[in-house]
Amino acid sequence: LVAYQCRNKPSKLDEGLPHNLDDDVDDDEVAIQLDDLVIVHTVDGDNDEVVSPSELLSNKSWIQSVVKLFCLEEYTPSCFKSEAPLNDRQKKEMTELQTKADILVKMLRQRLKEHIKIRAISRR
Repeated sequence: LVAYQCRNKPSKLDEGLPHNLDDDVDDDEVAIQLDDLVIVHTVDGDNDEVVSPSELLSNKSWIQSVVKLFCLEEYTPSCFKSEAPLNDRQKKEMTELQTKADILVKMLRQRLKEHIKIRAISRR
C-alpha cells in the first residue's frame, strides 16, 4: 500500500546520479560526491542466511536508510522515528508491526509456491 501511494513521487536515485549522462559534457565538468552515491550490496544464491522482517525492523539504521531512499517520512510509524528509547505504546506498536511483517513474508512465500505450481502445470 505504501509503495502504491508513493508511486508518483520523484525518484531519489535519479537525483543522485554521480555524473551527467549527456554526450556533450566534458569529464572535467563531472563532479562526483561520494557521500551521495548509492551503495549496492549484492547477494549471491549460495548464501543460505535468512533475515526475517522482524530482525530488519529491529535495526533502526536499516529503517532510516529505507525511509530516506523511498521518501517515506510521512508514512513512517512513530515507533521508528524516535531516537529515544521506546515507550510502552511504541514497543507494542513495534511488536505488532514485526509480527505482521513476519506473517506477510510467510503468506507471500506460500503464494509464490502456489504460483510456481500453477505455472508449471499450465506449461505441460
